[in-house]
Amino acid sequence: MDELNRRCHERSRSQCEFFGVNEAELRCLRLFENQRYMTSRDIAAALGVVKSRVTKVVGGLERKGLVQRMPDPGDSRRVLFSLTPLGRGKSETAREHVKAVNTAMLSRLSESQRADLLAALAMLKVSMEAVSPLGAAGPCDGE
Repeated sequence: MDELNRRCHERSRSQCEFFGVNEAELRCLRLFENQRYMTSRDIAAALGVVKSRVTKVVGGLERKGLVQRMPDPGDSRRVLFSLTPLGRGKSETAREHVKAVNTAMLSRLSESQRADLLAALAMLKVSMEAVSPLGAAGPCDGE
């Protein structure tokens, strides 16, 4: 598991270098795949960070011309963020790149191996969601 986790982080860092963003910025860009506009609160909740961290991440994306801010027409106290055309292009390119890499990795397996792997990954995902990140040493669900 540690080796797999390490390789995933290496790939993530390589992708960030390739796309000229840091890991938090790439995760933020990917949030907009199914969203046209997002608030700081939306982004903070989706990334699991505090709003001050969102300010820093979005600021970096703004300086790179990938995100823009605008007042919310329904509530002038709120600010909406959206991808710029450059940001949409970079987000789409990143999504297609990840899809191509995943397809290339899976294509190295037979059809039955792919089915087994995808089923095992689905079970692993469920298990990861059910267990505290701190494992047995951390708080248990329901306490």
